[in-house]
Amino acid sequence: MGSVSGDALQLSRFYHEIRGRAAEIAAGRGSWIILAEHFFLGMLHDGGLQSKCVKALSRSVDLGEAESAVLAILDDPGYALPPGPGRPMPMIQSAIWGMRAAARMDHTVISVDHAFLDLIRERDTVPARALASLGLDLDAVDAAAAEAMTAPAPAPDDAVFLPDGQEFDDLLQRTLRDAVPRGAGLSMYPHGDRPWLTVTGPYDTAEILNTALAALGRPTLS
Repeated sequence: MGSVSGDALQLSRFYHEIRGRAAEIAAGRGSWIILAEHFFLGMLHDGGLQSKCVKALSRSVDLGEAESAVLAILDDPGYALPPGPGRPMPMIQSAIWGMRAAARMDHTVISVDHAFLDLIRERDTVPARALASLGLDLDAVDAAAAEAMTAPAPAPDDAVFLPDGQEFDDLLQRTLRDAVPRGAGLSMYPHGDRPWLTVTGPYDTAEILNTALAALGRPTLS
C-alpha cells in the first residue's frame, strides 16, 4: 500500500462506535469535549470485542484495574477539565487519535487499534499515566500492541476469502452487514494478503459475499 496523506485517512465504523461511547462517558463526567481518557475508557468498555490492542493489554493487566487507574486520575483533586467554550455546542473530540499510527503504517483507515498506539506513545496522556501507575512498561505495552495488530489471524475452516486484489473497505463492510440475515453473526478479518469473513448460522458465506460485491458492482467469487 502506498503512502497516505492525512486528508486521505478515514475512520473505521468501530472507531465511530467507540467515539459515541466516549461521548457518553465524557458527558457523564461533566465534560463538554471528548478527551483521551474518555476515548480510552470507551475502548476498555467495548474495545475488547474487536480491538487486538485491548486484547493484548488484557494479557498484561486486568482491564478493570486499568479502568480504575484511569478513574483514580480523573477523581484526583488535581485533575481539571479544560475550560468550556462559554456557549452550548455539540460534543467534539479533542484530537483524532490514531492518525499518526495509521499514516506511519501506511493504512488508509484509522482503527481503534491505531488510536491505542497513539494514546500509549503520548506519555503525558491520562491512559499512558494510568497504565504506568500499574507498573506496566509502556514500551513493552506499545510493542505488544503493535505486534498484535500486525500478527496474522488464522482463518477458520469455514472462512471465505475475498477475491484477489479486494479489501474490506468501509463501504463493503456496511454492505455486508446489510446483506447478513437478521440474527446471523458476521466476522471479518481485513488484514494481510488474504482478507476473509465468516457468517454464522445456516447461511452460505460465499453467497452473502457475492451479494454484497455484486451490489457494489465489484468482481464476485468465481
